[in-house]
This record gives sequence, structure tokens and C-alpha cells, in this order.
Amino acid sequence: MYVEVKSPSSGRQYVYLKRSVRVGKKIKHITVERFGELQKLELTYPGFVDKLTKMCQEGSDKLFLRKLISFERGIEQALHAEHDFVAKDALPKQKQSADHEGDSADVNDSLVKSADNHEQSAPVLLFSEARSRLTIAQQELVSFAFNTEHIPGQLIEKGALHNDYADISDSSDSAITDRESLINDGFIDAVVVAAGVGKRMGSAVPKQYLKLDDKCILEHTVLKLLVSPYVRRVIVVISPEDEYFKFTCLGDLNRVVTVPGGKERVDSVLCGLKTVKTPWVMVHDAARPLVSLFDIEKLLYSVADGLNKGYQGGILVSKVADTLKEASKASLDTNEMPYVRKTVDRSKMYRAQTPQFFRVKDLIKAINEALKTHPEFITDEASAMELKGHKVMLVEGSPLNFKVTEPADLLLVKALMSYCAPNF
Repeated sequence: MYVEVKSPSSGRQYVYLKRSVRVGKKIKHITVERFGELQKLELTYPGFVDKLTKMCQEGSDKLFLRKLISFERGIEQALHAEHDFVAKDALPKQKQSADHEGDSADVNDSLVKSADNHEQSAPVLLFSEARSRLTIAQQELVSFAFNTEHIPGQLIEKGALHNDYADISDSSDSAITDRESLINDGFIDAVVVAAGVGKRMGSAVPKQYLKLDDKCILEHTVLKLLVSPYVRRVIVVISPEDEYFKFTCLGDLNRVVTVPGGKERVDSVLCGLKTVKTPWVMVHDAARPLVSLFDIEKLLYSVADGLNKGYQGGILVSKVADTLKEASKASLDTNEMPYVRKTVDRSKMYRAQTPQFFRVKDLIKAINEALKTHPEFITDEASAMELKGHKVMLVEGSPLNFKVTEPADLLLVKALMSYCAPNF
């Protein structure tokens, strides 16, 4: 990737992040990020272009931090607002009045102007640090459970020595505070399964490469994981015949690794697990771009807290709100439609989501054994662990962490980005 400054109109200079991609014998230059007007960016970050160029050379994923966090906070703001959605009259004035690419792309400026909408935390900018809602003791527990290089008490000591962490305490209400994380060096690898074709979407390209804003679904998903302070690397499992990944922004990031997948999803998961270098792993679907950073943190803390209670891992879930009906088996020989056999008690029913979080060696062993005995039952990683007799924790997360499977799902994601993340 490289930085380009150009003047598309009105004599103003705008900053773009681009990538060179080889297409046959030719080199194609694609825009992977638009940062906004140079003059305004320099007011916020003196030497912006030089800093950005250095980050490109380092393969830093923080190049994309501001949009991801802005989107997450927009979602949260909408969910906790008195109205059901962020109406157009609630959008920043700059967003409403923008009538050309430069104004609409100037995300950093609008972030600063809309900071008053987020009273509990500072504006999220390009060079911001990771955020957390765990207390010092809770962050210490997560690091102790999953970080092989953890030194007991190191986070508590770090928090005590850092004057800027005065707002971080172990009081009961501090866990809901959004503040800078004490953990900045990841210690968990994540596997993202992106080798499928998405037949139900009916699109010309695999669904993970469908565009959302200026990036595809896969880019949004992987970048969201990279923003998490707990993730060390993201291993993306793609099809051996994949012709689209090279056009994403992910290929130049030093914490992204690609491996070829297998025939079925479970085979692709195994391919990814073989590349994992950490004792624990998160397995995530490429088509879940709306996973919350704080839900990921909640999953890790819940599993860490449950290790001494017999749990061998956990998954994110959401409660089932609809009434559930068990259907009869439709006849294959007639046009008979299935009928309701009974109404199912939904009080114990949850929708399984990802990430799903387990020890690497336990998961590999469980999958391999399940493939020999009950391959038809392996619909996700947890199902293999269940067959092995492992106790899997259910950690309730946001219902917005749904899987983009059909055209209606894609429409919903685009609507959320439009209304819930005005700075996106």
C-alpha cells in the first residue's frame, strides 16, 4: 500500500490509501481507503502524510481503525437511544450538507465535530489505542489464562504506574466504562473461514467479496478482529481458486496470513488451525462483519473465568425471540407441505454465532474424531467439541452479529451502516 495526495476537484488536496495489484501483465492501482482533505487532516495530525506512509511501510492495521470504531460506536448509540434508529436529522450537519466526494470522505473532521454525541469517551481518531470495558483485575485474568508470556501482576502494576489510568478501577460499575485497554499486544490467533461461494446469496462473486461502503464484507470482518487488542494474527482461509483476495486491502497487512481451504467448511477450519501459533484460537465466519469488539472481549473474559468451573471453551450466542415450530417431515414423493408437529419451548434456545473460542489442540482432536464418527453433525466448531463431551459455555452477545447469507441480510447490513454509523 502507498499514500497518494491528489486534487480531484475544487483545487483541494485529498489523501488516499492505494494498493498496487498485478492483473495479468498489468499493474492496477486501487483505492482501499479515503482519509479526507489534507489541510484538515494536518490540523488534527501534523505530519499526517509522513505518519501514514510509515504505517503503510510497517503493514499497520491501524490505518483503518477510525472507521471501524466509529461504526461500532454508532451501533451502540442507536441501540441505547430513545428512538429506534438514528434518524437523518440526528446525523452530523456536515454529513447532510456534503454534496461531493471530498466532504463525505472527510471522516476525521466529522469525528471531531460529532464527539459531543459520545459523552463517555474521547473521539476515536486514526492513532487511537484499543478500548476495553474490563477492569484491571479482569484484564489480568484474561492475560493470565491465555497469554503464555504473561507475568503475574504485570497489568495491575502497569495500571498503577500510568497516571492516565486514574479512571480505571475495580469498582463494580467500572466494567461498563469505555477506556483505553492495558492490553495492546495480542496473544490469540483468529481463523476466518472465507473459502465458500455463498450459493444462497445468488451473486456473481462469493458473498464475502460483496461491497459494503468502500470495502468488501471480508475486509470489514478481518479488520474488526485486528482492532481487538487480544488478537495477534488473523488467518484467512480462502479457496485455492480465489481471484478476489488480492484486490482487498488485507494482503499488505503484516498480521494477516492466508491459507488455502478444503472441500467443506470443516476442512477449511482444519487448514486454518494448522497455521495457528497460539494455544487458544477464535474461529470466525467471514460473513459476520458486525461482530462487536466488546462481545469478543466478553467471550474471552467469560471463558477465562469459567476455566476452573469445567468449561473447555465458549461461543457467542443470541437468544431466540421468535416462536419456534417443529415441522413434520415433508414427503419427497408428493407436493405435501410440512405441517406443525409441535411448538418448541424457546426459553432454552439460542442462535449460535461466531467467534467460537477453544484450545487449538482440543479443537483439532475433536474435529478429527467427529469426522470419523458423526461427520453429518459438524455444523460448527462447538458441535465437534460437544460430541467429544467438552463443556461449551454460551456467552450472550448482540443479535446484530448475524451471518450475511441471503440478499435480505446484505440489505440489513447496509441499512445499519447508513443509519447507525453516520461517521462511517
